[in-house]
Amino acid sequence: MARFRSANGFTLIEVIVVLAVASILLAIAAPSMSSFVRSNRISSAANDLQQTFLAARSNAVRTGVPVVVCASSSSSSGCDASSFNSGWVVFADLNRNNTLVTGTSVNFGNAIASGTTDLVVLRKMDINSTLRLSVSNASAVTSFRYLPTGRVQMYNGSWTSANSIMVCDDSANAAISKKLTFSSAGRPMPAALSGGESCP
Repeated sequence: MARFRSANGFTLIEVIVVLAVASILLAIAAPSMSSFVRSNRISSAANDLQQTFLAARSNAVRTGVPVVVCASSSSSSGCDASSFNSGWVVFADLNRNNTLVTGTSVNFGNAIASGTTDLVVLRKMDINSTLRLSVSNASAVTSFRYLPTGRVQMYNGSWTSANSIMVCDDSANAAISKKLTFSSAGRPMPAALSGGESCP
């Protein structure tokens, strides 16, 4: 008598059921994963911005020279961008004219920091193209300045107290967006958007 061996493996029905269940789980998880990625991208940008302003404040207080954070469009240009979406440059305003004037390097941190050219402290140019950075209630603002006292100002036709900076992405979802606010002493602090605030 011939003996039959049972075949090991999956039946077609079992494979179809597994694929159907996997498809359902993927359909449920994909939107929340997308939101998670967007939220992390926004948080990372807000943290980068906070570190930029902390570095600017620290340099201004330490050296007694105003430090400017301004919107910049390339790694070789000055304050020439209309928003912070392209990137930014931080410089010690040694000649105190609020404009980046580059030239020969100056030893930064000396007891007397002065000169006719400015010293670039930091550049940030790799901004994700989906992000939108804007200043609350002052969309034309492209420059902030830290004074040697540690206080921060923004330029909106004249130097005034700084508003918060909103960090959103192209989804304009206020629930995952962040803002960077400034204490009266000039310290930058990330926070969630308030109830009435929305992304531009």
